[in-house]
Amino acid sequence: MDASPDLWTSLLDLWGKLREGVRDNIIADIIVVVLVALAGIFRKALLSGIKALYAGIKRLFSNPPSPELPPPARHEVVIKVETPQPSPAPTQHTPPLPSQPEPNSTVSLPEIPRHPVGFVPRRDKEDRDILNILRGTLAPRDNQLVTLYGPGGVGKTRLAVEATRPSGEAFAQRVVWASADGRPDFKLSTLLDSVALQLGRRDLLTLAPEAKDEQVRALVVESPTLVVLDNFETIVPDEQRLIEAWFAKAQCSALFTSRDKITGTIPIYVPGMKRDEAEEFLSKVVAQTQDPQVFTPDVRERVYEMAEANPHVMQWIVGQIDEARVPGRVFEELAVGEGAAAERVFERSFKLPQLGDDGRDALLALSLFAPSAPREALAEVAGFGNDWEKRLDMAVKSLHALWLAKGVDGNRRLTVEGLTRSMAASRLSKDPRGNEFRRRFVAYFLRYAVEREEPAPENYDALEVEKDNLLGASEVAFASGDWGSVTRMAYALARGATGMLSVRGYWGEAVKFGEQALQAARALQDEGQIAGLSHNLAIMYQNRGEVAEARRLFDESLEITRRLGYQGVVASTLYHLSILAQEQGELEQARRLLDESLEIAKRLGDQGGVAIVLHQLAILAQGRGELKEAHRLYDESLEIEKRLGNQSGIAISLHQLGRLAEKQSEIVEARRFYDESLEIKRRLGNQGGVALTLHALGRLAEKEGDNEGAARLFRESLSIFERLDSPHAEIARRSLARVGGEGS
Repeated sequence: MDASPDLWTSLLDLWGKLREGVRDNIIADIIVVVLVALAGIFRKALLSGIKALYAGIKRLFSNPPSPELPPPARHEVVIKVETPQPSPAPTQHTPPLPSQPEPNSTVSLPEIPRHPVGFVPRRDKEDRDILNILRGTLAPRDNQLVTLYGPGGVGKTRLAVEATRPSGEAFAQRVVWASADGRPDFKLSTLLDSVALQLGRRDLLTLAPEAKDEQVRALVVESPTLVVLDNFETIVPDEQRLIEAWFAKAQCSALFTSRDKITGTIPIYVPGMKRDEAEEFLSKVVAQTQDPQVFTPDVRERVYEMAEANPHVMQWIVGQIDEARVPGRVFEELAVGEGAAAERVFERSFKLPQLGDDGRDALLALSLFAPSAPREALAEVAGFGNDWEKRLDMAVKSLHALWLAKGVDGNRRLTVEGLTRSMAASRLSKDPRGNEFRRRFVAYFLRYAVEREEPAPENYDALEVEKDNLLGASEVAFASGDWGSVTRMAYALARGATGMLSVRGYWGEAVKFGEQALQAARALQDEGQIAGLSHNLAIMYQNRGEVAEARRLFDESLEITRRLGYQGVVASTLYHLSILAQEQGELEQARRLLDESLEIAKRLGDQGGVAIVLHQLAILAQGRGELKEAHRLYDESLEIEKRLGNQSGIAISLHQLGRLAEKQSEIVEARRFYDESLEIKRRLGNQGGVALTLHALGRLAEKEGDNEGAARLFRESLSIFERLDSPHAEIARRSLARVGGEGS
């Protein structure tokens, strides 16, 4: 196989580990084996003996599913084309089943923002209590769409937060909070994902756009629901229109905050604070200053006037006076500034000597993070260097004092709010060092993603915490033409089965990320990258059931890899196309593609690939009812796995042989295969696989009339599925209930 000297290509020989249990009443979740090898370990034909093996998965097919089965899970073969980096010795990793809450799982509470200043009731221009108006308008089942609109900083978000509290009880806690603040990529799909997650339906994240739209619309109808969308004005106009159209048809209540009116909603204008409101508000703010006595009634009146009745700006002015201890000087300097009150006050805060260069740099850096920044990341993006902890502490102290930033999560993270963020972002756009801040932001999260790309629960957790910042970094890289960072981050986050976005169910964002990365590869005119990213994106479309787009991308990848002579990748793509063909009922086409794939694998001496294709051929034969042929192919695949010492593959093949024996009513033989498979899985620590095989053994016990033994096995299987937060737990519960257990 030839390779261009300026193109490092990571090709795969081992195409995935097979799914455990064909139609055995529990379809296995994704099983991934990632193999990374150092130079010279594998086939001599690879460029300079260097390659990275990314193994994927595939699902098994056989006879039609029983009515109780969930939708079949999918599979993946990852092709990765990139500049090689130091790699560890080959290891095998089998991540747990993807975390997907069941349809009726506990509702995830929304992250409603908190404010350090107590709530002050607000009145509109007609002197009516705005909060009472909101509560009356947002009554459950009225399905009203309401917009709180007004200038930045007047307290729209604060009112929305307060409105959700009694409303939360009225809506039986079915309150969804979504914010577009600092998220330029916020789309209708982002909103739908937020609704699904916060109402306990993570499984809906993996649906194709039209199906997700329909299912989320049905979800909010199940029981009165309130959706709050904060900072609507920051969403791009095309997506605003899509969101407006969705709510126009959805039967739920919604509350928007925006600087402008929104068509089709009941507008409630939020003016600046009235004098008595401001007095109460300033009393609460001043109580947190170093010397409240400085803030005499006259000083408070001047603060109110200078801030033009804007509470957010009042906080800034109070912070400046608290630092200076000389109110008159602050007022004099603000009086000669240019622009609106918010601009003049922010500009003075930004230039204060007390803030310092580090405080200014931290504030500029904070405008890039959404919704918040971990301290170490903030220090790096701000350019604080090795002594970052001391410098960051001092910077944060100044920012807090001037009401420019606040801590979250026990001050382990920092954030800026609406008006402050927009002012800081505007300042960053004019700063000659702006590109350097953005470069460091991208570099930090690229490294963060790459260091955690290995499939493991702790890595998925860490990546999910920073999901919005990671996607934001990708957007920044894409906007600046940093194509290499875009493609590298996509390999770390958006691979069809091993990427965090895929495993945790953010399929819409994974597809968007994959499309963005493919555009970057085209901009680089790198055919190897185009082929690999087309292949991976095709897998995501295939996972969402968008067959036509998946086939188009697979065909594009295949055309390039055939031309470049990447035979291992050709074989992999043929394998995936065979799965598509089988899904469409094109069984002869599937067989032809598998035969070609098998021929290439044999020619390359790729025994792992041979085993995979033989296994899929066995599935095809089993689906046609050719059980003897299926048994022969499974046996042949198993023998290869044994020669390769691939314990995971052996366990999967044994489980499948057990399933085949069970189908032929050979209970003793089936139990022998299942027992052997279970022993290996336990030794490997593959908890998802253990649960599957325990369930299969429980089914055998049930068939033999041993309901007590079956209940014990189903109960053990259920315990593991619940621990893994697997949607298959519900099937195990039904099985347990069926034999007289307590599953239901």
